[in-house]
Amino acid sequence: MSRPVYPTESRLILPDAVWLEPEQFAWSSRMSETARTEGKQWQSYLNALALQGLEHWFRDRLPQAVIEPDTGYLESVGYLTVNGFRVCVITTEHLLDEVVPIPCFVLDKAELGAHFYVAIEVSEEQEELIIRGVLRPDQFPSDEWMRSVNEECYQFPLAWFDAELHHWLVYCRVSHLDRLISTNSGQ
Repeated sequence: MSRPVYPTESRLILPDAVWLEPEQFAWSSRMSETARTEGKQWQSYLNALALQGLEHWFRDRLPQAVIEPDTGYLESVGYLTVNGFRVCVITTEHLLDEVVPIPCFVLDKAELGAHFYVAIEVSEEQEELIIRGVLRPDQFPSDEWMRSVNEECYQFPLAWFDAELHHWLVYCRVSHLDRLISTNSGQ
């Protein structure tokens, strides 16, 4: 005899999607113009779209939050500060292989550390971004990081990222948690 399945035991976690607006595309295009190469310009553009979309997502869910974007590293990643928590935005066009590439310098330099690393897919054609999950530094495996072939990125399985974004919102609402969550993993 099979046991009953309760709704709380089997639920599908759907990632949050954010529709992008024309002004976000225009701002992102302007922000990416100063990139050094065409490839860096495209990544800067995607990162700028992700920053704009994520900021909009936060404002919808945490209207009282203090949100400050940081565009200083757009060629590789984006940063937002939300209620004092530093968020590193890792942007890609697709995560078909279920691996999130995080540039090595972002994790290797203490001053670039973040309280949260968020994986975002940007679909310019569909004018949307999808927030795939969030990873905290204290959840990094001690020595299981995998470098990519070109040695520029750490490869993290998407399964390590928490797809339940309401967990993240709880952290961002409780300001004293910044003392509990370090911006580095102790590596």
